[in-house]
Amino acid sequence: MKPLFTLTADNNDITAKISDRLLSLAVIDERGTDSDTLTVRLDDRNNVLALIPTGAVLKVELGYQEQSGKITMYPMGRFTVDEVELEGPPDTLIIRARAADLRKSLKQQKTRTWKNTTMADVIGTIAAEHDLTGRISEPLANIEIPHLAQTDESDLHLITRLAKEYDAIAKPTNGYLLFVVRGEAKSVNGTALPEEYIHRSQCSRWRVVLADRSKYEAVIAHWHDTETGQRVPERVGTGEPVFTLRGTKPTQQAARDCAAAKLNALKRGAAIGDLEIEGGLLSVMAESPIITHGFRTGIDDIWIADRVEHRLEGRGLTSSIDIEAPKK
Repeated sequence: MKPLFTLTADNNDITAKISDRLLSLAVIDERGTDSDTLTVRLDDRNNVLALIPTGAVLKVELGYQEQSGKITMYPMGRFTVDEVELEGPPDTLIIRARAADLRKSLKQQKTRTWKNTTMADVIGTIAAEHDLTGRISEPLANIEIPHLAQTDESDLHLITRLAKEYDAIAKPTNGYLLFVVRGEAKSVNGTALPEEYIHRSQCSRWRVVLADRSKYEAVIAHWHDTETGQRVPERVGTGEPVFTLRGTKPTQQAARDCAAAKLNALKRGAAIGDLEIEGGLLSVMAESPIITHGFRTGIDDIWIADRVEHRLEGRGLTSSIDIEAPKK
């Protein structure tokens, strides 16, 4: 199959203008608020290429043309140019862009207090303030937020902090602000991402690390009982050893939610790996469930894609997929 790409800049198709100058095009899809990135390297011989201005919005697709002539393209996202680099010799033009939905306004610091609300309200409010649509997993939506201080803190930092505390993924993407259970493997519209089957024969290189990353069987979080004035432990999980969270939560439910999220995080990631597929597997994205087979016992299993890079260059398309074992 012949690899293909399309690239538009501010809705103007520039594919034909750069196709014979393309050295490489790489799209990286990350989990969470680590911004997805696009890097385009062009041959700048004769210096006749127009310089794309910072702030321009790029839209990229990657795909294939089969011998039958059938063309299949996969949208890779929208990106805002934040850096243009020129170097030589040989003369090269490098365009670097970040996900277009990572608004500058998300990075502006704010001071406010959230009281007697829910996670759904917090995410929905922040999304609306940045012209995004909030999407939150059902298990996270009803988490009670009795008190949440946002002091000289950006909305991006706040949702990242909440995601870490509740073992979630927070990500602005494709017009949405996602706040979803880590490893849930769902798209922005809430539908399950399709399982991707990868056989050993598809991989030009692979690596898996199996480790006993956590022996914790339980987590304790403390909460403040307003009736007794006591600091009360709330335990999730059975057995030993026990991991104890720092700080004090305002309610018993808040302590239970945080303890459960921490236990999930501790139990996840006992195995990690990376797969490289010559020819590419463009349907894979971050959070895609990956089913490996044809490797060996201990590797043939269900995984979650943690980071995905699709790269087009002289040798063709390559997909590099970082994987981790989901919590079990």
